[in-house]
Amino acid sequence: MTAQAFPDFREGTDIRAFCFRELPGQLCLDNYQRPYVWDADKADQLLQDLRAHQNAYGADVPYYMGTLLLHQPDKEDGEGRRILNVIDGQQRLTTLALLHRAICGDLPRSIQFQFRSTVSHRHIREVDKVIRDSVGSDDNELQKVLDGLTFTVLAVDQEDLAFTFFDTQNSRGVPLAPTDLLKAFHLRAIEDRKSARPGSTPDQDYVARRERIQKFCARRWEGLQIPAERNTPEGSEDFAPELFHYYLWRARNWRGQQTLMQESRGQILESFQKRAVPSERMESVPLYPALGNRLAQRLTLDSSGDIRMAAGELKLTGNPAELPFSLRQPIHEGLGFFLYTARYAALTRRLFRDTPEPEGLVKYRQFLNQVASWNSPYLYQLHRLAVLMYYDQFGQDRLLQYAWALEYVLGAVRLSKQRVFQRSAMKYLEEARLNLLDVIAGAYRPEEVIDFLLRPEHRVGNGRQLKDAYANGRPDGKGVQGLYYDQLQWYFVEHGTFQDLGYDHFNRRLRETS
Repeated sequence: MTAQAFPDFREGTDIRAFCFRELPGQLCLDNYQRPYVWDADKADQLLQDLRAHQNAYGADVPYYMGTLLLHQPDKEDGEGRRILNVIDGQQRLTTLALLHRAICGDLPRSIQFQFRSTVSHRHIREVDKVIRDSVGSDDNELQKVLDGLTFTVLAVDQEDLAFTFFDTQNSRGVPLAPTDLLKAFHLRAIEDRKSARPGSTPDQDYVARRERIQKFCARRWEGLQIPAERNTPEGSEDFAPELFHYYLWRARNWRGQQTLMQESRGQILESFQKRAVPSERMESVPLYPALGNRLAQRLTLDSSGDIRMAAGELKLTGNPAELPFSLRQPIHEGLGFFLYTARYAALTRRLFRDTPEPEGLVKYRQFLNQVASWNSPYLYQLHRLAVLMYYDQFGQDRLLQYAWALEYVLGAVRLSKQRVFQRSAMKYLEEARLNLLDVIAGAYRPEEVIDFLLRPEHRVGNGRQLKDAYANGRPDGKGVQGLYYDQLQWYFVEHGTFQDLGYDHFNRRLRETS
């Protein structure tokens, strides 16, 4: 069967075996795909596997490389050939294409991948070096093994069916991160539900609009795929998992005084996919009252990529941190999900990662690095979550004073426990008279949150009240409690305007500080 005869969709799907040198069509990547993330170790392992197979069986016995899942969109390439988008298999194919170039001097004609992400570019350079250091251009035997690599190729003509297979295939073995699945789901969800007719074929204008918005959203998502904060224990290469696990999911779900839950893969998908509200129009998003929005009811993405608010045509081109969303608002499928994510990625970068510019943020970042980061990692996570929620509500208004009050309370939690576990931060939210995150979300003025934190009877752990938490002074010994207390003393007393860390003085002096 020749490549041109594949796929045949008379049965809805087409599944056949192909060797690497005969892969069908023009294989491309759609906006759904995550970056190329294979590293030197995975590439080296693949080379070892191929060499072991070559030594054991020779080049005449095919080496099986698993399943490729392809979707055929309704378009052709510049030469009139059908395009096949790779839904599952891009990591393997990219690595094999680099191996083909190292041996043969060029890339396979069937693989026409384009990568925009800097993460992809860095990994491609890393893997390419490993391959070139290990493989010669005249390695004829390995070339035979490469050419004969065998795949099961499954092609479908319906996009929803393709991702049904994709989700099922990745629910077993080592699953994709929930953020990868969220990206794919919400790119697929970009459509006009109000005007689309079931079973009808979209016209060219509809397809062009959908592709334009999908590309816009995919580029926004790529902004998350940059190295995360290096000095945090949860720091990783892709910032999206950190954003959803440690900020967005907790901000939306750590509510009330009931027992709080630790986020999981399934809960993140439940919160940001299954509970998402379908959008009627692909290029617009309903709005809700928030700090940055009192009048507008809808955001609209125009053909130039600018974002406008419906009331008075207020143009919002520029920093996504200024988008008028709130952390706990409903999530809307498609464009709404990506704009919401872009706002909070930008806010977390502004608060915790980028070089701060306004004086208020400079002073807060100094406090974060000099004091808060010395606390337990779990309480440090809670500090940043609570600051993000406050900043989302009030901006820089009394931000430093709020951060002082917050850390004074979290410091009391640290000093009340010999060891701080992951549950400690959650227990503080559960056992206080009110959940701090709820107080922030429901407050109208910064003073309401600061007053809540600094009440003398505020419970901070082991039954202790805030007014008594610092009464015993510095903990004995040179343990982590004592070192953290020394940082508090250094910042507030030795280099600040406070005489001591006692409750009465700290409470009075903080309120006097503008």
